[in-house]
Amino acid sequence: ALNLPVVSLNVDYKIAKIKTLSLGLSFGM
Repeated sequence: ALNLPVVSLNVDYKIAKIKTLSLGLSFGM
């Protein structure tokens, strides 16, 4: 149960990273 917040934070970080990468790609093209 204690690990759940860490996992959700990790998922949010990965999603934000993917969004930033896709934004950078769309602006770079």
